[in-house]
Amino acid sequence: MAIVFTIIRKTIFWLALIFIIATLFSLTIGQSLTYEFADNDLSSDFYDIVMAGLPIAIILTLFGTIKMKNKQSKNVSIVILTIVASVLSFFFMINTLFSVGFITIENEAVLFRKNNNPNIFIAKQRIGQGALGEDGHRIVELKPFLKFWNKVTFVDTAAMDKMQWKFVNEQKVVNENWKIENGYRQSQY
Repeated sequence: MAIVFTIIRKTIFWLALIFIIATLFSLTIGQSLTYEFADNDLSSDFYDIVMAGLPIAIILTLFGTIKMKNKQSKNVSIVILTIVASVLSFFFMINTLFSVGFITIENEAVLFRKNNNPNIFIAKQRIGQGALGEDGHRIVELKPFLKFWNKVTFVDTAAMDKMQWKFVNEQKVVNENWKIENGYRQSQY
């Protein structure tokens, strides 16, 4: 029974540690990578889990840091420091939520699709700057990566080889009365 408890305790500790490392990576280095979520709902869900999960994961590290062989004063200090770190991470996440921290990027229109692979496309995207509102637009080529992400490359449509692309101008759905295909209404022009 003690072995099972030890395995469960270590599993919880290491999963919490992996979650903390993945969260810190995604909120720092991951923000500068040229990959973004392919779906805004998935992105929103991911950041909701990160925001709620980080303080909980910090608390769960107690499963690996509190040990019977430690002095009671050491275990008490570990508990207090862990709770303080969890509370600070919670306030950091709330502060990030109400600041510029989370940028939203949404496809307004798919302008071009690649002739030999229609899953690769050039889109006009709207950039939202968190609490500060909209920050403008950008034109990018989006290549699917592992279904859930897109590799982003900035594109100058005036300088691109138009022989490799088909102009489609698929506008984002605003009105349900339009024909919907892949989340976009088909332009009638």
